[in-house]
Amino acid sequence: MLICAAGCQGAIGTIDLQIVTAPGSTVMDDVQHVRLTLTNPAKVVEADRVDGSFDLQLEVDAKGQNGQVFFEGLDAGGTLIASGRTAPLPIGAVDETGHIYVAPPVSLQEAPVTLPTALSERGASRLSYGVLYAGGRDADGAPSDEALIYNVYDHAIQAGDPLPAARAAPSVMTASYGRVIIFGGQDNAGDPSADGWAFDTNVAPAGAYTAMSTKPELARAGARAVPIDTDAFMVLGDPLVYIDAVANSAAAFDGVAPLDGAAVSVILGGRVYTLIAGADAGVTGATLRIANQFRELANAPAELSRTGHDAALLPDGTILVVAGATGAGIQASGIRYDVAQDQFTVIPDMLETPRNDAAVAATDDYVVVAGGTDEAGDVVGTAEVFDATTLDRVAVLPMVVPRTAATAQRMANGQVIIAGGVDANGAPTDVIELFTP
Repeated sequence: MLICAAGCQGAIGTIDLQIVTAPGSTVMDDVQHVRLTLTNPAKVVEADRVDGSFDLQLEVDAKGQNGQVFFEGLDAGGTLIASGRTAPLPIGAVDETGHIYVAPPVSLQEAPVTLPTALSERGASRLSYGVLYAGGRDADGAPSDEALIYNVYDHAIQAGDPLPAARAAPSVMTASYGRVIIFGGQDNAGDPSADGWAFDTNVAPAGAYTAMSTKPELARAGARAVPIDTDAFMVLGDPLVYIDAVANSAAAFDGVAPLDGAAVSVILGGRVYTLIAGADAGVTGATLRIANQFRELANAPAELSRTGHDAALLPDGTILVVAGATGAGIQASGIRYDVAQDQFTVIPDMLETPRNDAAVAATDDYVVVAGGTDEAGDVVGTAEVFDATTLDRVAVLPMVVPRTAATAQRMANGQVIIAGGVDANGAPTDVIELFTP
């Protein structure tokens, strides 16, 4: 058990941090020395194992600032063999309890909890304190009304109120103030839906839904969604849909051709640039939205016109498109787009195993490309990890459950969470996997 104590002008607060690991993990068995680092205010404490345990305390001024706690476990030779970190914590005169997930550095292991139901086609969106999952499809093919949150502060599942109606493959978007937009998806009759709900995660005890203003012709399932402004989103498909999370409404973009593929937004100079990339993203395979203008990019490389791919925003503000297939087959290459320079760079043979429908996420340090389906149609059982700056491959990790069509999301503690999808037998899985940097 790790304790971070805070005091200021006589007021005392304690943050009690407990270690959690993957089920059956022995990662702590050989740890002989522990280092605990708080980022704000900067402070480090260290301790050796005594009688099989560690006793660490961080005593700092409680000024209400946010800080992260980094855990490092070293073996008898001084080699780092266990690491973990918290999401940002309020360092104030309050009592809190949380958990820090510890695993070997640069590893992919099972989360300490499983999902309550094995579902594929889950909608997912990142929250400040975890990831919200909505809907999905069970082993019998039926849509689900499940809504839940994986909480990164205690590495536990929080159940939300069920969706107003069961949906598979809804589009999920995180708006301001803890509100999440859930739009479309396939209903119980097997038809795409145009229904939308705003889910307020702040309402006790399990959230509350408000129906959106929408129209039947906006129906879709499995559509990508991307933020294009504060509390405004674009949902790809035919027609292209504009979501106003303030007005709680959905409407078609006027005079804009349908677009589909992977989509990522980046803010440069106060303006939002959104790249839509793929075989259905215009004639060139790439369309850029700047303000309210859509422009096909004539300099896009031909291999950008692919399907089954994904995209991620890198820490330097460039965009990576990776995985997927063209008419020539599944591609090993990645494509980096520098919005500021309007320049594409093809990275040949980026993937050791070319794959379709991989789960892709980027953190400040790493890019994870997990699972998918290979050229032979087999489910891929590895996750490839790349340096997020250089895009050099740093590891190829075995997955706990080989899967395809899963979701990957970065979390506030620097981990990537992988959930959903189907396994090698085509069955949905309830196992959550965590990539630890």
